[in-house]
Amino acid sequence: MRSKERLVTRFTVFALLTLFFVPAVFADDAALIARISGLEKHMAEMQKTIKLQENEITMLKHEKSSTIRVEPRGEFKEELKASIGDADQWLKDLKFSGDTRLRYEPVGFHSGSTAGSGNINRFRFRLRYGFEKKFNPDMKVGFRLASGSTTDATSTNQTLTGNFVNKTITIDRVDAIYTPSWAKVGPIEKFTIGGGKFSNPFEKGSSNIVWDTDVTPEGAYEMLEWNAFKNDDLALKGYATFGQFITNQAAHAAGGTSNATVFAYQFGLTPEFKVNEGKAKLNSALSYYDFHHYAQDSNFTANGNINADSNATRLDADAFRILDIYNSLELKPFENMPVVKLYFDWAANVGADNSAGTPGAGENQAFALGFDIGKTKKKHDWKAGYAYRRVESNSTPGAFNDSDFGHSGRRGSVLSTKYMLTDNLEAGFEAFLLNNLNSGSFGKVDEEERRFLLDLVWKF
Repeated sequence: MRSKERLVTRFTVFALLTLFFVPAVFADDAALIARISGLEKHMAEMQKTIKLQENEITMLKHEKSSTIRVEPRGEFKEELKASIGDADQWLKDLKFSGDTRLRYEPVGFHSGSTAGSGNINRFRFRLRYGFEKKFNPDMKVGFRLASGSTTDATSTNQTLTGNFVNKTITIDRVDAIYTPSWAKVGPIEKFTIGGGKFSNPFEKGSSNIVWDTDVTPEGAYEMLEWNAFKNDDLALKGYATFGQFITNQAAHAAGGTSNATVFAYQFGLTPEFKVNEGKAKLNSALSYYDFHHYAQDSNFTANGNINADSNATRLDADAFRILDIYNSLELKPFENMPVVKLYFDWAANVGADNSAGTPGAGENQAFALGFDIGKTKKKHDWKAGYAYRRVESNSTPGAFNDSDFGHSGRRGSVLSTKYMLTDNLEAGFEAFLLNNLNSGSFGKVDEEERRFLLDLVWKF
């Protein structure tokens, strides 16, 4: 309104200036009076137009306000429930995730024997997809489907072969996780109970000389995490994990064999302290894995474990009771430098039969040492690493350690690099330069293996 009034005022001033400063144009009174009458007529028409525009604006404002109705929150919820029922409650705290990987994998073998393995040149894929539903702050359940087979716990890969036949989808995980809030007492930060088929809780304090990252144990576990000490320069945390896993359910028959189980125990400390502008974090863990009845009664999958004596229903190690000591250091002393991780893992089968004449006697230790630089989380992030491993034939169960390394009975180097092309697309390369520890004996004829993995991984 004020802008319109200013327009009228300016027009009036302009008219008066015209009257007083150009008198020569209007020489006589009659001409002057006629000019003034014309100006008054134009001003009246302009005021009429402005009034009409004001009325139209008022009407438009009224129509807009009458069509917008803000409903009370309760009424909105009732209408939503009438449309979709209780689906909004199910969708709350529901999380979907997964990934797709395409892989090219050439493998070359060298052997002095004609019985050696032939070279491999294959294309593979992996698909994983699942969800996790949190019912309340303490309880969540979930499942994940994955490609792969029902006979290999250490791989979810599918090879492109078979004249275009459809590929297998398996249940990779189905679990229930309980983290009670009432357990947060004093220094206790978290107490977790899990059951079903779940992500491996023992990866935190072990490396892949014991566990392949694709292994999802079955049974139950309990984990306790606590804060031991904290000040401005040092934070010391601890954790303890206990697992009760089932590897084989015995047949129910007269004279039947016993169930094969794993009882696992892990204790760790994770001190974190300042270093220059950044920080460093240690992880020291002691683990013990008792594979009860695993090596007997055909409950095993050898995968590099020796099975050469006359009793084909047992492994020559006789038992697997694994003592594992793991240490890692993550270091980032300056803000603009990548994270550096150094690690060393040593494991020994303290239950192995090392008596004279036992095939593979003394082959009961394994170790891995290496480093990683960088992390891959978002676009342009990168990571590179190197590791040297030696996994003797009777040291750890070949059914559960790294399948890309060739399981047990191997030694060699692993080089890896990854790069994030986008926030969701990762390119990776790994090279496995391996030797067979028992070439020429126990039926193992391959001396060397060179395996290369070229990956594209889409995460969602």
